[in-house]
Parts: sequence; C-alpha cells; structure tokens
Amino acid sequence: MLDNAKDQCTVKDLKELLNELSNNGYDNMPIFLGNKTPLLNDAICISYAFDVGVYFKNTHYDKELVNAADQLKNEIDVAVKKYIAHCYYAGRDIKSDEEVLHHE
Repeated sequence: MLDNAKDQCTVKDLKELLNELSNNGYDNMPIFLGNKTPLLNDAICISYAFDVGVYFKNTHYDKELVNAADQLKNEIDVAVKKYIAHCYYAGRDIKSDEEVLHHE
C-alpha cells in the first residue's frame, strides 16, 4: 500500500484497498469525495490518452452550493427587474419630438 501520504495512488494500490474493504464486509459502503460529495458512477472517467489516469468529474453539487446558486439567481432576477423598472420610468419622462413640437 502507500508508504507516504504524498505518494500518488495507482490502480494497483486502489484495487488492493478496495479488495481489503470488500473482504472486511464493506461491499455496500458508499464512497465520498471529501466530506459530503458522493462518488457517482457517471463521475468516474478513465483517460487512456496523453494524461493516462482515472479522473472524477464534478457531477454532484453540495446542497449548500445549490442553495447559494439559487440565492444568487434570485438576487440577479431582482436586480434585472429593478433595472427594467427604472428604464421604464425614465422613458416615461422623455418627450417625443412630436410632443415637443405641439407644446411650443
């Protein structure tokens, strides 16, 4: 197994670790990336090209991230509506050329 925490994990190392977990009765244990992000099947990518290796795509977002994105979207919607309202009221105060001619 890995002698040093800074060593890069290899397929062989990972296979040994997973076999060890499986042999100890943890076949159905979920795997997480970090504290809250579950490793989903569609997140695992294998590259056989230039940068050979196993990579993980970010296909799951933490609940906090989703909530923050929703809040930002709502705040942007409010700002856009305020801008449109200000433009509308500013436009009501502008007289057309025809109105200017009739008042002279």
